[in-house]
Amino acid sequence: QENLEKTGVANFWLGLFLLRAAQQWAIFLKERWKHMTKQLNMRRRDIQKTTWCLMSALRLEKQLADMGIVVDADHPLFAYLPCGVGGGPGGVAFGLKLVYGDNVHCFFAEPTHSPSMLLGLATGLNDGICVQDIGIDNLTAADGLACGRPSSFVGKVMEPLISGCYTVTDERLYELLHQLADSEGIKLEPSALAGVPGMGWICSGAGNAYAQQRGLDLAKATHIAWATGGSMVPADIWDDYYKKGAAQ
Repeated sequence: QENLEKTGVANFWLGLFLLRAAQQWAIFLKERWKHMTKQLNMRRRDIQKTTWCLMSALRLEKQLADMGIVVDADHPLFAYLPCGVGGGPGGVAFGLKLVYGDNVHCFFAEPTHSPSMLLGLATGLNDGICVQDIGIDNLTAADGLACGRPSSFVGKVMEPLISGCYTVTDERLYELLHQLADSEGIKLEPSALAGVPGMGWICSGAGNAYAQQRGLDLAKATHIAWATGGSMVPADIWDDYYKKGAAQ
């Protein structure tokens, strides 16, 4: 009788342990599934955005041809692409590389407070590191580019294809917004102007060494700053951007 009681108590505790383990396992599987679903959705969004931008790059080939602009070894193309998580510029750069190969040079442009793609590529960690890990706050007026962690999908694919990354301050974006509106009548949001400083950086700034090392004749080059939007910014907010640019 005593042995039976001991056996019963042991079975009780064993059953309780197994029940608890099963509950913990179920919780683990549930959380893991949520994580995998989130990652899958992020990857799907990356691919969808990248595909759309890839088609935009392919359309550019016809636009340049219609304008009589030649792109070849003697007439290089430079593309400066605003970059957030990376799906948009990744798709554009991939498409341009498919069309023009080594004759196109693609640079990703990011806010100084959100250089996630630059950080991921420079460290080789891709989405394994975020800007907050190194003390950068990820706060920028270029809200369309305010991504603290880059896309792992884009970073790994584009690392051998892009020519480099650079950063631009919010103050410079405001200034360019103001200047472009006054000179061309084009209203862009701060994010859309990140590609504009690239031309000056390559032609006369620190980036000029890139062209010299490769024997590129910048007098025969075409430069494209890929503007990503601005038409949906409310008028009062855009006016505030403009005033900040005028004050620079």
